[in-house]
Amino acid sequence: MTNINCYTAFFLIMYSFLSAQTFDLNLSIVNNYNEWGWDSVFVVENGLIKTAIIPIIGARTLEYNLSDHPCMFVNPARLGFVSEDGDPYAFPGGGIGGYKVWPAPQADWEGSEWPPPPILAWGPYTHNVLSNNADSVSLFFSSLEETSRAPEIRFERQYTFYKNSSRVKVEQIIINASASSKNW
Repeated sequence: MTNINCYTAFFLIMYSFLSAQTFDLNLSIVNNYNEWGWDSVFVVENGLIKTAIIPIIGARTLEYNLSDHPCMFVNPARLGFVSEDGDPYAFPGGGIGGYKVWPAPQADWEGSEWPPPPILAWGPYTHNVLSNNADSVSLFFSSLEETSRAPEIRFERQYTFYKNSSRVKVEQIIINASASSKNW
């Protein structure tokens, strides 16, 4: 065997070991994660991504990191802040950041102006771990019923994270709590 073939064989063997690397999927519920000031932060990581979801502020995702590279804006001036009773004016001068969902179009909000429906946007969400195993983690979050701007609707959101993948499946459902039909 020539030196070139030996080197080629060595690199192919090393590549097969490296490409076969797997990353464990880990869910933890952390108080004061990253010194952000919120309790019960759901942190999911698998060696490729790290995600943090905060149920007390609209179950918003404030962290989606690819390895050590942050991919979301987080407003440091709003860390730890919790809106009392979904007060829509509790965030003067800017929001929290991260991933969130609001009903659209904005023109259909009562008053059709900023801020968004407060309970849906930054109110507390209930939460449940649907599954937590070696292959996937599924988390479920549910809002209270909105009382202003988009009354009588609520949100349900399910996140699913996968082993060895940067993919996160997000299922968002709008629930009509009214006896009449609504268009969102």
